[in-house]
Amino acid sequence: MEGIILEGMTIGTAIVGVLILVAVVTGVFLAWLAEEEKAGAVFTWAGWPIPETKEPALPKEEEEAERRAA
Repeated sequence: MEGIILEGMTIGTAIVGVLILVAVVTGVFLAWLAEEEKAGAVFTWAGWPIPETKEPALPKEEEEAERRAA
């Protein structure tokens, strides 16, 4: 009976350890990203154009406004 309880605690401890490690790595990455953006680097992955196009696509709101204006 004690073995089952200790085994469950061991697995739980390992899972919590991995989750804490993931949280720390994420925090370090986000801190690095914030420092780089503060220094002037631009990290806008969604703003990059598709390789086949020369300019990024317009947001839907701007497309709808252009259709109404035409």
